[in-house]
Amino acid sequence: MEQYIDLRAHGTVRRYLNLGVCFHTNPAARDLETALFFYNHAWEYSNETFALPLVNMAVIALGNGDAETASGLLKKYLTGVGDPFSETSRLVPEFDEESKQQGSPCERPDSINAHECILALNNLAACEISLHNYDFGKQIIDHALSLANPDEQVIDHLYFNLGTVYEKRGSMNESAWAMSQSFLVRLLRDPIHSDPGALARRALLLPPVIDHPDDVHLLRHLFRQRIEAVIHWADHGASGIHQDVLSDLLSLDQAGAEAQAIFDAVTSLPPSPLAHRVLDPAVSCQTPHFHLHYQGGFDRPLQELASKMWLKMGPRDMTRVSPHIPSPPPVPPLPAPDPPRKIRIGFISSFFGPGEPHGLLINDVVLALPSSHFHKVAVAIGGSSKIASGIFNNVDESRSFGYSYHVAREQLELLELDCLVFLEMQNEALAHMLGFGRFAPVQILVMGSPITSGNPSIDYFVSADRIEHPFRTLFSGEDADKEHYTEQVILLDGQGITYPAPESKAAAETGVPLLLDEAHISSTFFKDLFPDLPDGIADAPIYACAQHLFKLHPLYDQVLFRILLSDRAGSVLLQSAKEPQKTARIRERIRRSIDAATCSLPVNDCEDASPGPVSRELADGIFGRIRFLPRVFTDDFMRLLASSSVVLHPFPFGGSKTSSDAIAAGSAIVVHPQVYLRGRMAQGFYYTLWKTEELGRAGGEGAEERRRASMDFWYDCCIALSEDEYVEKVLRLGREVGYRKEVEARIKAGRGALFDDGSVSREWIRFLGRVLGADAGELGVEEEGALERELDAWIMEDLQMRNGGGLALT
Repeated sequence: MEQYIDLRAHGTVRRYLNLGVCFHTNPAARDLETALFFYNHAWEYSNETFALPLVNMAVIALGNGDAETASGLLKKYLTGVGDPFSETSRLVPEFDEESKQQGSPCERPDSINAHECILALNNLAACEISLHNYDFGKQIIDHALSLANPDEQVIDHLYFNLGTVYEKRGSMNESAWAMSQSFLVRLLRDPIHSDPGALARRALLLPPVIDHPDDVHLLRHLFRQRIEAVIHWADHGASGIHQDVLSDLLSLDQAGAEAQAIFDAVTSLPPSPLAHRVLDPAVSCQTPHFHLHYQGGFDRPLQELASKMWLKMGPRDMTRVSPHIPSPPPVPPLPAPDPPRKIRIGFISSFFGPGEPHGLLINDVVLALPSSHFHKVAVAIGGSSKIASGIFNNVDESRSFGYSYHVAREQLELLELDCLVFLEMQNEALAHMLGFGRFAPVQILVMGSPITSGNPSIDYFVSADRIEHPFRTLFSGEDADKEHYTEQVILLDGQGITYPAPESKAAAETGVPLLLDEAHISSTFFKDLFPDLPDGIADAPIYACAQHLFKLHPLYDQVLFRILLSDRAGSVLLQSAKEPQKTARIRERIRRSIDAATCSLPVNDCEDASPGPVSRELADGIFGRIRFLPRVFTDDFMRLLASSSVVLHPFPFGGSKTSSDAIAAGSAIVVHPQVYLRGRMAQGFYYTLWKTEELGRAGGEGAEERRRASMDFWYDCCIALSEDEYVEKVLRLGREVGYRKEVEARIKAGRGALFDDGSVSREWIRFLGRVLGADAGELGVEEEGALERELDAWIMEDLQMRNGGGLALT
């Protein structure tokens, strides 16, 4: 039929396309379903000989969180107009009639409709980045840039996506340069109205891998300087920003001979404040400053500064209040609804998917909330595939949306919630930005990301007394500026964290939770799963640190060195990062750290910090026993933990899910509690094991001595109060098999108490009842027994005693 398409029909196809664009992009008429209807109509009316509608369909699919569908549509477009990446028919149009007649728009900068190809390539690059295909994403961007003239309207987006590729691969200098280029293209094209989102993104860039401990202070100093410079620019323009700061912000050190010309061009522009010119803060942010919190510092001031920047730069209505909320918003506790109705509570996350720790963290709480009083809503960012059955089956309503900031705000407002619970705000841009709005009278952040939001629109941060520093309540009066949280902190009694028993394929088939013992573990597990490991590796101690590599602070390299220096037969197992470049970066850093540590030994033959033959042999031997394993999941991950001699909990940033998995596997995990929540959660699990033992014993005479001795056992084996203690405990567990078996037996005896812990849900219901105006008695909350209350009080006294009565601040 393609030969019968005439100009009049082609004009009709274009009209359908333009109608779709209107409903797609016009804020006053935005309706994505209608837009998609017209795009499909344009595609079908052309008898599938006009490829451009496929690009716009893909944009909607990508915005809905479906990168795979979007990628497929864009690749189909390229096939139609001439695919520049095809190995068999490169740049040969297959079905697009215009391209057959006029040539592929993807061939040269002067090709007809080259702009449309560049637009498609930019979106395809975004899809491939979302699918973690970073090398292909860069290849796409490079080709698009080769087609782009200097005045190409999409060139700033290409640089932005290029910056994202570099960031994901850990090439931070290149990422900063690309983000700066994106901003400069926009700024110099239109100084008065350009969107400065790329500048904000550049200001927040931090490396996922820190090369040296001495870099931490400088990184945080420059981070603060860049944010302060953006805030200044938002209010006053670039004038007044120190040249060194502006050079860092705009990456002028990478501009070569053009650096001074760029600096002069920017500073000579008429004053053009950037306030409220970021149109879509979620798109501009892409990924929040996630890696700040792994540096081990006091983050609240920087969190608040970053929030201040986004409030300056983002849309003026970024903090708007949903229409259903009275003005002024009520202060908790909320009055009882009149007329009486259920309390509408929403839980929002990007990580509700199967096995995702953030969703699992709240699963039991959602299940326990009484349906007689609560209408429960799960809100999944990234599409409906992000909602796992565990959450989905326990709520009254589930909603999902992609990554469109404006669509998400509209949908959240329609829910008319009384309470909105964010499971995290630092892992993903949309949740981070939605947190600045007011979608419910009560807004809560939980410890999916165990760090304050720094956001004035979040009312409460939910933690627990057993996992916070026992003397953090000293932060008041003159010391209030040392408080870790912007929000009001809610300290639940007890552990504060509970997960469902670990999921596994075996559990799904048998209904038996995966709490591992020797019967589940093959003696050849390591060689079966990791054939590249040397024979006999399991005959010597195996020290497994199964956390993400970005959690390993450069100071922790020295801990690994000390362990392997003392145990000349043992091995340390680490899990590789998703991106090979990041794994390589960590490997290189650990190699340098080991070389330096070897040269610091009393007997060495180093010259100018370079190991000689003897030191080189020692350093090679230690580094060679640090094994980077492919990432494993579910059953294999649990067996990795169970098969290891000792599980290492890194510091200053640890984890809760991996720690609970280690205990579920029956393995000893050695912890070194830190000042901040992010380094204290695993310690709380040992207090739960202690409490479980004591609940099975009678009180009476000698109870205090027995309790103290029982808690001493867990500190002696597994809870270190210094780095030296940490190394000693790891080595004893690794070397003394009988002692290790004793510890593992006690862990296995009490580990069930960590999972599906009803006390956590009861504490949540009490808290929600207080702030939402519901009576705890009416909600069916049972009181703990006298012994439980006594043991909880004993735990807090013990924590205070062992922490020495004071609180050091980093």
